[in-house]
Amino acid sequence: MKRSIIPKGLHILGEDIAEKDCIAFATFFLRYDRQDGPSLHRVLAESRGLDYEDLVCPGRSKNTHPVPHQALEQIERQAAEMVTLAWESGVLPEEEPARTAIKNAVAAARNLRGNLEWDNFFHGLSGGYIEPALGGDPLRNPEILPTGRNSFQFDPRLVPSEEACKRGMQIAENTLSHYKTLHDEYPDTTAVILWGFETTKTRGETVGQILGYLGVRVVHNSNPYHKKIEPIPLPELGRPRIDCLVQICGFFRDMYPNVMDLLNRSFQLVSQLPETEEKNHVRRNTLSLKTALAGQVAGHLLDRISTGRIFGPRAGEYGTRTTSLIETGAWKTEEEISELFTGSMSHLYADNIHGERHLEISGAAWLPWMWSARSGTVMSMKLWIWTTITNFSGDLQEPWNR
Repeated sequence: MKRSIIPKGLHILGEDIAEKDCIAFATFFLRYDRQDGPSLHRVLAESRGLDYEDLVCPGRSKNTHPVPHQALEQIERQAAEMVTLAWESGVLPEEEPARTAIKNAVAAARNLRGNLEWDNFFHGLSGGYIEPALGGDPLRNPEILPTGRNSFQFDPRLVPSEEACKRGMQIAENTLSHYKTLHDEYPDTTAVILWGFETTKTRGETVGQILGYLGVRVVHNSNPYHKKIEPIPLPELGRPRIDCLVQICGFFRDMYPNVMDLLNRSFQLVSQLPETEEKNHVRRNTLSLKTALAGQVAGHLLDRISTGRIFGPRAGEYGTRTTSLIETGAWKTEEEISELFTGSMSHLYADNIHGERHLEISGAAWLPWMWSARSGTVMSMKLWIWTTITNFSGDLQEPWNR
């Protein structure tokens, strides 16, 4: 929480943002690496002979020398001073890339002030044309600013973006590194929830995280409707490929069918790599599933089902009805609640399989959170990931799908 902006609550139409908040926004904006240049904080750290990644995540430092105490706070203050000078006096650094970075951050902060909102509101009521613009998180996607335009929520072709893949990979590596520090080994499998609105705000950082676990990269200059993927070689990856079970909500299913196709192709690609099972847990689990399901599903479906890792509500549904069950008191045991949840979220979305229920497949019961031990476990979950975004304003979601 120390390095995060506390959510500012709901925005009021036409309300200006205080200068100190704009400067704080611009300073926070500069922490991110972007396509047009590195983070200002990274530049300042390197000018001091420091590794920015070691400062942000001191536990992962490979250096024998300790990370300087309070170095990150000093860099933060220096960045804030440079932003304040640019905001108040228009003075920018002479050197690149700091000059361009601060110029873009200050421009984004000025666009944050909502100056178009009232004018366009009344213009729209008068039947006038309002320029459309993509919505989302202004910290990650400053092109959504200024507010007050006719925003549309998402463009599925942009997901996952190149930046989202980079950040997702970093999140995956940091998570696995922390797990290995705690347990002296990597997890075999992980479980991740994909939210529709969270994916829209970040342009797919959690998708990038899943690809990071698998050791797959997206070729971003390929067809946006059908992005190419390629495996990261194991020597470059530096660890085993980690399997990942994915739970989706109904909104994600309807908003991002292209991303589900991308993920399914990734699971298939990694399952087919000629690698040892010790280095490729996806392949190991796929082979185990094929053995467990042999003779219980049609032969032409065996490969598709055994590589399937995406589960959610059945087609057309968006919740699990667990809240209604609890509120009405129409249950006697906790097992009834868990059965309703797992039954509702056990529909498989794989290659040419759209929302088929596979909870009762004998010997390999599917659950969205873990594989059922009571029915003959094939995979056991070691790590659960739940993501929500609250950078500047907004609200938190509950970690279950109602």
